[in-house]
Amino acid sequence: MRFKKFMKLLVKYFFIAIGAGILAAGINIFLYPYRIAPGGIAGLATIISYMINGFLPLGVIIILLNLPLFIAGLIKLGWKFMFRTLYATIIMSVVIDLTAPFMHNLGDYFFRGHEADLILFAIFGGFIVGAGMGIIFRLGATTGGTDLMAELVRRSGLNVSMGTAIMIFDALIVIFAGVYFQSLLLALYATISVIVASKTCLLYTSDAADDSVLV
Repeated sequence: MRFKKFMKLLVKYFFIAIGAGILAAGINIFLYPYRIAPGGIAGLATIISYMINGFLPLGVIIILLNLPLFIAGLIKLGWKFMFRTLYATIIMSVVIDLTAPFMHNLGDYFFRGHEADLILFAIFGGFIVGAGMGIIFRLGATTGGTDLMAELVRRSGLNVSMGTAIMIFDALIVIFAGVYFQSLLLALYATISVIVASKTCLLYTSDAADDSVLV
């Protein structure tokens, strides 16, 4: 019985890692190299990475930005939920940094001889990121960031739904990206990416209870 339970837990963490890897691939191939900030902490980390000219790897920035949220999450949400979230975030960040040298040029390779279509990159990047997020959410974890922030806000007693809180945080990051990069087009591409990621994630989680990944 214990062995069966252990194997079930092992399979869960294996697929959380798969989801984190898929999410990382979407960021590395289609979003980060083209300054498309996909909302959330990953989007904020993208902006900061360009601000400091890549002085710190993107994955390291993501972990650093998540640290205060992890501490608050341990206090408010408990160690079981936070362990899965910490695990998913670390896997995603490590994969982002390890695969960056190989993946950042893949988009240009696919479009060699043609001008890169950033709308397609925003759509496909959002789809892949959303698929990775959906797998992670279904298995009872998040990748930290605005999802964790929104849950902390919801449990703090404020009369704000989790969906509304995430939308507000993502909108602020997309606006920040547009202002910093001085490009309305990049802000619009980021908006497309966020919407596609949200809809794709919903396909994976729509038949689960709304709060099933947070208990």
